[in-house]
Amino acid sequence: MKTYLITLFMLLIVNAFSQKYEENFNRGYQKYKSGDYYSAIVDFDNSLKIDPQNFFTYFYRGLAKNDFGDYFGAIIDFTKSIEINPSYTNSYVNRGLSKKNLEDYRGAIIDYNMALTLDPNNEYVFVNRSEAKSKLKDFHGSIEDLDKALEINPLLYEGYFNRGLKKAILQQFNEAIEDFNKALEINPNFSNAYWGRGISKVHLGLKESGCIDLSKAGEMGFLEAYSSIKIHCN
Repeated sequence: MKTYLITLFMLLIVNAFSQKYEENFNRGYQKYKSGDYYSAIVDFDNSLKIDPQNFFTYFYRGLAKNDFGDYFGAIIDFTKSIEINPSYTNSYVNRGLSKKNLEDYRGAIIDYNMALTLDPNNEYVFVNRSEAKSKLKDFHGSIEDLDKALEINPLLYEGYFNRGLKKAILQQFNEAIEDFNKALEINPNFSNAYWGRGISKVHLGLKESGCIDLSKAGEMGFLEAYSSIKIHCN
């Protein structure tokens, strides 16, 4: 009877701690979703005091720290999440994003590589790795990653736009225009693509058509288009 009561008492304590953990985590999650990152971090702190080996809480505290601007703190949390659960893809992806925010592009690429080992069909990891490669001026490698992302998701209009930008940088203006056209075919309201197509046309000597695209981009809210119009169209 004594052993039974001790066991029952211990179960009640465990359940109480579990409930307290969930209350703190759920409160932190809701605050994170609403953009109150500082308060979310405090709640995740309290959750980790109860369960210091919960990789998911480190992951979400990392997200909150990243969005709060504490990129180094976010990297520490994502690293702890990975130590506890090395197979959780999103920890590598988001550690890569935090490294990118600190301009550690090579470190970000290493994390994206690991994420793709775990999830080889994740289009957004290819997109993020493409951007990191672009920052290192590896435009050919950046295009290759966007090729892979678009193979996985042919409706990824931002992917066509970004690939068009890289091709324009490499002065492949005709190919860039094809990508901007594809982006606009999928999303006719994507002002960035009008801007990219306009710039590419101007570089091909198609000034009138290019400037019309730039004007359309500005009309749709892409403010940088007017700076381009001053340079190329007047």
